[in-house]
Amino acid sequence: EPPLEKPDSESLPVKHKAFYLSVNGAASPFRFDRRVYGEFLKEGLNLRNRSPLKNLKGEDLSRVHFVIQRSEAEPTGEFSLIRESESAEKRPWKLQDGPAEKQRPLVEADQRKVSDWIARLVKLRLIAFIDPSDTTHSGLGLSKPKLEIALETKGENFHLIFGNALNEATERP
Repeated sequence: EPPLEKPDSESLPVKHKAFYLSVNGAASPFRFDRRVYGEFLKEGLNLRNRSPLKNLKGEDLSRVHFVIQRSEAEPTGEFSLIRESESAEKRPWKLQDGPAEKQRPLVEADQRKVSDWIARLVKLRLIAFIDPSDTTHSGLGLSKPKLEIALETKGENFHLIFGNALNEATERP
């Protein structure tokens, strides 16, 4: 019999409705459904954690700093969202315009909008992983990012760098 085809995510050729399984070389094998077989053949990367911010909890954030590069000709925009109080109930977000090193006055931020944005950020999920053997990362735009976001908590800090948009036709920038 020819070797079985590797299925895509869930389908197998119709001719394969079930497969045999032997556990520890037992004399009596079992039969199991083809869908289970397909699940076991999924690529290993599909089992990876797709949350780049897996340890981040929105309530732990104390500062979020944004650096936005609109274009080569346009100046970079910077602003921060800051929580000053340690008390969980009394931690409203404040907005500070300009670079982090310049102390500008804090103004009240829209708490609902900030909370919604943080909730989306914490739930960020990756759709693919870049081949780790490709160390050049040329053309990805990570050396001249479009957006940088620095997240500060008591325990761990995160620095997100957003590069070029992906060209869907070529899966490259």
